[in-house]
Amino acid sequence: MHGNVWEWCRDVYASYEGGVHPETGERRVSDQGHRILRVNRGGGYDGPAVNARSANRNGSDPSVRNAILGCRAASRVTTD
Repeated sequence: MHGNVWEWCRDVYASYEGGVHPETGERRVSDQGHRILRVNRGGGYDGPAVNARSANRNGSDPSVRNAILGCRAASRVTTD
């Protein structure tokens, strides 16, 4: 799926030093007192192929809208 559009992620764009929340895996971020950016990953169709990987990440304001940002629909899986 990488390389189509940058994928919006729920994580806050922050340093990896804070660790992750044990239940959700989201980055732990202290109140930084400034604008919160959200992670987008994977590279878009307008960039070089070397950027099409999940380790490639940027931070964007949640209000940003453009043709190279998207999301992946997901659903919780339950077992019977």
